[in-house]
Amino acid sequence: WFDAHPDLNTPDTSPSHAFHGMSLRSLFGEGDPEFVADPPLRHAVLVGARSMDEGERAALRLVGGEGNPVYVHIDLDVLDPTEFNGMCYPEPNGLTITEVADAVRAIDVPVVGAGITECVATDPAELRKLTPILEAVTEALAAR
Repeated sequence: WFDAHPDLNTPDTSPSHAFHGMSLRSLFGEGDPEFVADPPLRHAVLVGARSMDEGERAALRLVGGEGNPVYVHIDLDVLDPTEFNGMCYPEPNGLTITEVADAVRAIDVPVVGAGITECVATDPAELRKLTPILEAVTEALAAR
């Protein structure tokens, strides 16, 4: 879960009450019953999370993975705004494009799906900056 925000709130813990801050928690089967996953997700690895509120901190658990296939979620706000400025909710001190691409390439279990979210860039030159990430995701999907 490459994201500056861990998206681990529920309607009861979210300061903003915006669902996009609850999406991972919903995948764990917690939150609004109309939106929770069934069966729920069992594990996630947070990469680049650096903007967490108290409700999200309380939801964090450290667990080991089992080598199961994974879905890769990349919210572009995981990137530092100086690297890419076409994201919805920029946060300072993020990862570089190279760091994200290298982290995707380092995934050593099958990748069965991927999503790259919250891109608002329209300038082709800005979008081309994401090429290393797109290539890494494509390679990960092709390797399964």
